[in-house]
Amino acid sequence: MIFFESVTANSTSEELYHSGGRKDFIITGVFDTAAVALQMSPDNKVTWQTVITDSFGATLGTTAPDILSFELNICHLRVVVSSVGASTDLRIEAR
Repeated sequence: MIFFESVTANSTSEELYHSGGRKDFIITGVFDTAAVALQMSPDNKVTWQTVITDSFGATLGTTAPDILSFELNICHLRVVVSSVGASTDLRIEAR
Protein backbone atom coordinates (compact mmCIF):
# COMPACT_ATOMS: atom_id res chain seq x y z
CA MET A 1 0.00 0.00 0.00
CA ILE A 2 1.49 3.30 -1.10
CA PHE A 3 0.62 6.34 0.99
CA PHE A 4 2.68 8.85 -1.03
CA GLU A 5 4.72 8.48 -4.25
CA SER A 6 6.25 11.93 -3.74
CA VAL A 7 5.19 14.22 -0.91
CA THR A 8 6.72 17.71 -0.82
CA ALA A 9 4.33 19.61 1.50
CA ASN A 10 2.63 19.11 4.87
CA SER A 11 0.03 16.46 4.04
CA THR A 12 -2.23 13.73 5.31
CA SER A 13 -2.50 10.67 3.08
CA GLU A 14 -5.61 8.92 1.88
CA GLU A 15 -6.96 6.46 4.45
CA LEU A 16 -6.15 2.88 3.43
CA TYR A 17 -7.70 -0.36 4.70
CA HIS A 18 -5.36 -2.70 6.58
CA SER A 19 -6.61 -6.29 6.78
CA GLY A 20 -4.53 -6.97 9.88
CA GLY A 21 -1.16 -8.54 10.44
CA ARG A 22 2.44 -7.50 10.13
CA LYS A 23 3.74 -4.95 7.61
CA ASP A 24 6.90 -2.93 7.05
CA PHE A 25 6.53 0.88 7.05
CA ILE A 26 9.06 2.18 4.50
CA ILE A 27 10.08 5.84 4.16
CA THR A 28 12.66 6.92 1.57
CA GLY A 29 13.79 10.24 0.14
CA VAL A 30 14.87 13.64 1.43
CA PHE A 31 13.45 14.71 4.80
CA ASP A 32 14.85 18.26 5.19
CA THR A 33 13.21 18.74 8.64
CA ALA A 34 10.03 16.73 7.83
CA ALA A 35 8.41 14.49 10.41
CA VAL A 36 6.37 11.39 9.47
CA ALA A 37 3.78 9.68 11.66
CA LEU A 38 1.75 6.53 10.98
CA GLN A 39 -1.80 6.70 12.35
CA MET A 40 -4.52 4.07 12.69
CA SER A 41 -8.29 4.15 13.13
CA PRO A 42 -9.92 1.14 14.79
CA ASP A 43 -13.43 2.62 14.39
CA ASN A 44 -13.89 3.14 10.63
CA LYS A 45 -12.07 6.50 10.37
CA VAL A 46 -13.84 8.24 13.28
CA THR A 47 -10.89 8.41 15.68
CA TRP A 48 -7.20 8.52 14.66
CA GLN A 49 -4.33 7.45 16.93
CA THR A 50 -0.62 7.62 16.25
CA VAL A 51 0.93 4.16 16.16
CA ILE A 52 3.50 4.74 18.87
CA THR A 53 5.54 1.54 18.79
CA ASP A 54 5.89 -1.67 16.88
CA SER A 55 6.16 -5.11 18.46
CA PHE A 56 9.88 -4.49 19.10
CA GLY A 57 9.32 -1.12 20.81
CA ALA A 58 10.55 1.06 17.90
CA THR A 59 8.74 4.37 17.43
CA LEU A 60 6.68 4.50 14.23
CA GLY A 61 7.28 8.18 13.66
CA THR A 62 10.53 9.27 12.17
CA THR A 63 12.63 12.14 10.82
CA ALA A 64 15.00 10.10 8.62
CA PRO A 65 14.68 7.37 5.95
CA ASP A 66 13.73 4.17 7.73
CA ILE A 67 12.04 0.77 7.60
CA LEU A 68 9.95 -0.06 10.65
CA SER A 69 7.76 -3.11 11.25
CA PHE A 70 4.32 -2.99 12.80
CA GLU A 71 1.56 -5.47 13.57
CA LEU A 72 -2.04 -4.33 13.94
CA ASN A 73 -5.53 -5.80 13.85
CA ILE A 74 -7.98 -4.79 11.11
CA CYS A 75 -8.07 -1.00 10.85
CA HIS A 76 -7.59 1.97 8.53
CA LEU A 77 -4.15 3.55 8.21
CA ARG A 78 -2.96 6.98 7.15
CA VAL A 79 0.30 8.92 7.22
CA VAL A 80 0.74 12.49 8.44
CA VAL A 81 3.73 14.46 7.14
CA SER A 82 4.53 17.74 8.91
CA SER A 83 7.31 20.33 9.27
CA VAL A 84 8.48 19.88 5.68
CA GLY A 85 11.48 21.82 4.39
CA ALA A 86 12.18 23.34 0.99
CA SER A 87 13.78 20.16 -0.39
CA THR A 88 11.51 17.55 1.27
CA ASP A 89 10.52 14.79 -1.17
CA LEU A 90 9.42 11.47 0.36
CA ARG A 91 8.01 8.14 -0.79
CA ILE A 92 6.04 6.38 1.95
CA GLU A 93 4.57 2.88 1.79
CA ALA A 94 3.70 -0.21 3.82
CA ARG A 95 4.19 -3.74 2.52
